[in-house]
Amino acid sequence: MVAVRHSLSVVLLSALCTTLLPAQEVRVNASVDSTSHLIGDWIHVLVSAETAPHFQALGPAPGDTLGPFEVLRIRVQDSSESGGRKLHSWVVRLTTFDTGAISIPPLALHFLNTADSSIQTAFTDPIPLSIKTVDLGEDPHLKDIKPPLDAPLRFEDIVPYLLFLALLGLAAGGYLLYRRFRKNRDQEPAPAAAAIPAHERALMALKELEAKRLWQQGRVKEYYSELSEIMRRFFENRFGVPALEMTSDEIVQGLKAVPETERFLKEIDRFLLTSDLVKFARYEPSMAENEAELQMAYEIVRAMIPRPAVPEEGHAVAR
Repeated sequence: MVAVRHSLSVVLLSALCTTLLPAQEVRVNASVDSTSHLIGDWIHVLVSAETAPHFQALGPAPGDTLGPFEVLRIRVQDSSESGGRKLHSWVVRLTTFDTGAISIPPLALHFLNTADSSIQTAFTDPIPLSIKTVDLGEDPHLKDIKPPLDAPLRFEDIVPYLLFLALLGLAAGGYLLYRRFRKNRDQEPAPAAAAIPAHERALMALKELEAKRLWQQGRVKEYYSELSEIMRRFFENRFGVPALEMTSDEIVQGLKAVPETERFLKEIDRFLLTSDLVKFARYEPSMAENEAELQMAYEIVRAMIPRPAVPEEGHAVAR
């Protein structure tokens, strides 16, 4: 009888944890397999979303904590289509060291409306849980841990430190001799390296990143960090916008004053948002998204290659 009540409570809880946006365009749901856990247990929250065809799911991005819970991992479980609707699901792994009756706060899910390139957010309902402590009982054999014993210092214990100091002295002496030798040599000034255009440097860096195959090896966060830095450095070198020291929103605002970037502002905004979600919100994109982000970076750089000036009509060309 108790198991039947528990199953019914989980089903009702899953049915209640649903948030609808206007016109039934996005429906999100969150559920747990059990509402009772021990302190420190892994709690798996199944988050699902059903969207209209013109919505692209960016996934949940709660950060490192969600209320009294620590976020251990976010994993994409499924993505499919059925009856003209897109279906997505994620598994969010949580843990907590609080006890008693506590609730999982509403979880935010972000969606890209491809019709107008806007970002929309939907929230799940809170999920009440019961977190219990481990009952140790009254075992008389349980005792406190004894403190560590102090071992006597022996000569062989300090031998590694003496060897390290000797090597450090040899290295310092070698460095001083090297500096004296270099000081006595006539140094010819190195020829200045020819300036490489910003777009060529960016394209070379993108090709090197593609050759590393980072996301194919599971190093997704490292892949997006390098990709984001390449594009930020390109914006800084090409247009003089200090993108390496700015947030994503500040970069987009700064590029609004650059005519060449006007028709790519939405793509740049979406590119930077996806990179931020991966780097800071533990978002795990699909393989198709990983490849699409790289191709978008190629397209943005190539579209902003400086074009040679066209001579105005009516002016004679000098020979």
